[in-house]
Amino acid sequence: MKIKSTFSVILLCFCFLASAQKMLKQDLGLNMAGLIIKNQAIVVPSLFYKYALDNKYQLRIQLALDGKLDSKDRKGNFNTSGQFGSFNQDTILRYNPGRNIRYGLMLGIQRNHIIVQSNFSYYYGLDLIFMMDDMYQSAEGVVLISNGGGFDTTKQRVNIKIRNKSKLYSFGLGLPIGLTYTFGKRFYTALEAKFAIVYQKGESNFLTETSQIQNFDEFTSKTEKGEDYKGFDFGLKPLTGLCIGMFF
Repeated sequence: MKIKSTFSVILLCFCFLASAQKMLKQDLGLNMAGLIIKNQAIVVPSLFYKYALDNKYQLRIQLALDGKLDSKDRKGNFNTSGQFGSFNQDTILRYNPGRNIRYGLMLGIQRNHIIVQSNFSYYYGLDLIFMMDDMYQSAEGVVLISNGGGFDTTKQRVNIKIRNKSKLYSFGLGLPIGLTYTFGKRFYTALEAKFAIVYQKGESNFLTETSQIQNFDEFTSKTEKGEDYKGFDFGLKPLTGLCIGMFF
């Protein structure tokens, strides 16, 4: 009976250790570099997952998402160099709920190197990159335009609507290199830089529509401008990863 009990304890310990080793082949965490870096298309707050193929190589996936609703009131000059630039004016614009979103996916592999007798390790790898920027904003309001100078202090009332939208697609390759510090058995932090080669394709559209009443007649005008963009963005991005993760 004692032999069976001892064997059962050993078997349970072995199963526990095997299970623990299996769990530690994965890690999950947050990349917060996008909270600091705001002007780079491929640097976005993200959730990442890694799976160890062996003790050196890991598959890596990042799901990136950053955005906000754009709903506000703005008072002041509408466009000092545009259609109303030559007039004294008072502008009140009421913004409708809009969006300004960046999202994407990065899929790759990395090779890890342990720095002996320390909690540090470093890695390098390869990522496939897809990112998208999507912005839409619209507003309506009133521009009050002075009718003249001198003793004429009356103003014309011009109703105005604006719409601004743009999209930018980014496709490319990234070569990440990073430094990891492990604390405890399950947690780590990491800093990462990346050399990226990214093809970008985008489009933008800006619409302005005005209406005003003169001599009891209503006059409307509409101006629409569009622009397409194509090009490459490449170079070293010094901070693409500010990560905290957990092994499981």
